[in-house]
Amino acid sequence: MLKLIVGVFFCGAVLAQGNVRVLLAEGELNESSEWHFTTSKKSFLCLYSEGSLFCNGKPLGKKAVRISADDNRCRYQDIVYAGQIALIIQDNHWYVINNISLDEYVYSVLRSESWPGWPLEVNKVFAIMVRTYAVHKMMVAKKSKKKQLFDIKATNIHQTYKGVHDFEHLLQAVNETHDIIITYNKEPIVAMYDSCCGGIVPAHISGFDFKSNPYLARPYACTFCTECKLYNWKIVYPQELLVTILQQEFPDLSFIKEIHVHESDKAGKVMQVNVKAGRFHKKISGTLMYRLCKDVRSFCYTIKKEGKNIIFTGKGFGHHMGVCQWGVRTMAKQGFLFKEILDYYYPGTTLMKLVTEPYDATA
Repeated sequence: MLKLIVGVFFCGAVLAQGNVRVLLAEGELNESSEWHFTTSKKSFLCLYSEGSLFCNGKPLGKKAVRISADDNRCRYQDIVYAGQIALIIQDNHWYVINNISLDEYVYSVLRSESWPGWPLEVNKVFAIMVRTYAVHKMMVAKKSKKKQLFDIKATNIHQTYKGVHDFEHLLQAVNETHDIIITYNKEPIVAMYDSCCGGIVPAHISGFDFKSNPYLARPYACTFCTECKLYNWKIVYPQELLVTILQQEFPDLSFIKEIHVHESDKAGKVMQVNVKAGRFHKKISGTLMYRLCKDVRSFCYTIKKEGKNIIFTGKGFGHHMGVCQWGVRTMAKQGFLFKEILDYYYPGTTLMKLVTEPYDATA
């Protein structure tokens, strides 16, 4: 359970820690809905039929089932998870939710959101970011007027979470940063991060709420990721392929006569792309282009047409906000410690520590 309480770590306050509720899967309920769960000792087949939830053929008389095991392991959709798994039916939808301790969650996410083979100090930075992002989501869920079933999603919409893994050396990063989070005004921050920022100044990015998140408005460029292969990139689309991609949204497009970036913000983030072909003339938002063109690696790029090819030339890999992971790698190799690195990427923030309080079911 999360509460804001008074205490000191480095120079900060303390938040109470609780388990994370991770949404593994969800969907619309129908009469053929079924779910399979397995522990080391037993298998569970859950079915929804005629308005009732059944587990291994027995009606439950309720719209939720919670599965846990003595060894703290449960398998769902061929992935093994630590903690408890719950299947919940609500408002004609179903949700599979993993209730897991915060450190187990951080340890799991590090496999996907970090580079396990990178130096310890790098993964300490990543562990603190992952923990902070999760705690922020937990706080948002707790404060919500509508009771939320989960805190965070298991996909890269939030943070990629794929259950138990065997990169045991990552435990050291988790343990050595135990309970440490990043805060601004004694609240956990939205700890955004990307792979390589490409030297973009985040404060120059338009359309983002920096007033609520001033620590993301870093007014200087990261200078530590220049050696990364993703700092500069080029993607070549054959015209026919790009036409096919854009036809998902614009079926009337049959060829491309001209294409270029029509508008960028001060940071270089693409706001609009201009596409012309005969009578077809569209200004496509940068967000839509990024979503459609899966090989385009960031929001900062230029476009030009050369013969039968369309060439995207860009900088960075990701959304250019918060921590630059390749920059962290260089800083750690140069001897910077995790607190110095986090100060650099999240200016104005403070490191604080979580403490554990007994769970109060009446609160």
